[in-house]
Amino acid sequence: FRSRETKSSLWLNQAMNMAIQARQRGEGVPQAYFSVGLVEAGFGNFEASIGDLRKALGLLPNSDEGYRRLGHVYADWGKLDESIMAYENAVKINPYYWNNHEQLGNAYYRIGNNLRASQEYQSVIDRQPLKPDPYYGLGNVYFRMGRFAEAVKQYQKSHNIKPHQTTFSGLGTVYFYMKDYQKSVEMFKKAVELDPEESAYQHNLGDAYSGMKIKGLADEAYGKCVAFADQDLSLNPKSYESLEDLAVCYAKQGKVVDAILKIDEAHKIAPRDVDLILDDPIVHAIAREYKIAVEL
Repeated sequence: FRSRETKSSLWLNQAMNMAIQARQRGEGVPQAYFSVGLVEAGFGNFEASIGDLRKALGLLPNSDEGYRRLGHVYADWGKLDESIMAYENAVKINPYYWNNHEQLGNAYYRIGNNLRASQEYQSVIDRQPLKPDPYYGLGNVYFRMGRFAEAVKQYQKSHNIKPHQTTFSGLGTVYFYMKDYQKSVEMFKKAVELDPEESAYQHNLGDAYSGMKIKGLADEAYGKCVAFADQDLSLNPKSYESLEDLAVCYAKQGKVVDAILKIDEAHKIAPRDVDLILDDPIVHAIAREYKIAVEL
């Protein structure tokens, strides 16, 4: 459940300059604070970002969009409880808008509250049945619960509305755990074609190739995972999701010391993210196995 967009440092610098100029032109304009806050978050300056978003909300206290933006920044910062509170405020202000429920569902999913996540995704479907994302979200919930057949159905519903790299990745993950590695490779290759610089997709593709015992292609994918995660971290060194991808792919390359350092760093940033909690012992287990193999 990783769908990050690779950011350009040039774009971020331009956006920051434009946002700062807008804020300087109108000190009391909330949109200027919103703009600066979001760009600061892109650089990993989360405290400054939250400060500007709070100033904007002080001027527009009934802005559900403002609370959604606040929730996004808290989520990227790894403060998942705070992100849930922000999204819940957005829902209270405007309970009829589908995106407020979707973001709250995503936040509950991140902390492993599958029931609340599925309820919020269903709320989106009730309001906007032709939106692909809530079906994808339900697919993630069913996958995490081990209900693979139901997960595939939901991913297919999402795909039928609008094909997207996240849906291909979801299907690839389910097929991987069903040990259908050929189908898994096919799905992850489609995800990579649509978003070639997403480190998580490269990591997953590497795992699928490993399942097929094609070591050369697996190593190539893990190498790309490391390169793209490093690229994201050069822009936002506090991205725990990129640190997580880097750690897992380092471990699978045999760089166990670096892997443990990165996964521990990620865990400190977002201790309640369930995907990270699940990957933490995997990285340490790979490190132990590698150490034993070297000693033998």
